[in-house]
Amino acid sequence: MLESYTDYLLKKEDFKAIQKNFERNPKTKNDKKEIDKYNAAVNEINKTQQSYNQSLQTLNKGRADAYNDWNATVKRFMDTHIPYTK
Repeated sequence: MLESYTDYLLKKEDFKAIQKNFERNPKTKNDKKEIDKYNAAVNEINKTQQSYNQSLQTLNKGRADAYNDWNATVKRFMDTHIPYTK
């Protein structure tokens, strides 16, 4: 999971540099090689971002499950050890 986060951050940094260069230089907009390089960077960042998002979803699900288990355990403990009257 940590690999996907660090990979995403590195790819994002590389993409920003490529994007900045592409947008700053008007000559690159007509150069096929630069356009292909930019499009490849877009595809790579999108693929990396999908992996990163999947990792976040897995972590969030695990966090929610742990939180729900904690609450259920607290409720069970209280029901067992704390008498309540009606």
